[in-house]
Amino acid sequence: MTVDESQIRVMAVLEPHFPRIYPIFTGALALYLKEYPSGVRIEHSDRTAATAVYDHVLAGFQREFMDEAGFNFLNLRGLHVLNVRDEIVARFKKVDENGIHRNIPTKQQKDFDRQADIPGLPAAATRVVIGYQPDAAMSTVERVIVRDPRSNWVAQIVEADSAYSWADITPAKLPLPHRGGRRATGV
Repeated sequence: MTVDESQIRVMAVLEPHFPRIYPIFTGALALYLKEYPSGVRIEHSDRTAATAVYDHVLAGFQREFMDEAGFNFLNLRGLHVLNVRDEIVARFKKVDENGIHRNIPTKQQKDFDRQADIPGLPAAATRVVIGYQPDAAMSTVERVIVRDPRSNWVAQIVEADSAYSWADITPAKLPLPHRGGRRATGV
């Protein structure tokens, strides 16, 4: 499998920060599970739970990187992102087993995912999603990923024995078979 050049570039910028990034996600979910009583959590929809964890993730990133040179937090009409040295603009999201996030498909959201220009964001920066995949019970973080929202690539941040690295986990793109024949005309 060939690793995408933009993946290598993005991960090289983020890799020195993995020991600070990874625990933000596990800590945010742990905080949600510890500080919200089970009688309250039981009433939360998946969306409410994800929003609560997201708020703790955003606060965690702000605490960890607010004073770091080259790290700037931006809020563009509700789109909260982290600009890393004008090279990467990252959103934080809950993702599924394929690294896919869900959104309300606003124009701004679609533009972010398509890498289109958005006023207020550095045009040359690669847009990525840094996300966490919880288990089915939302009791633990199964993995933390970095993903090109156009689905060109997905990388997993790997934590093993207090050491951090990354692995390309981009699903193989299978060729679709040509069906041949002619399309029905409806007559």
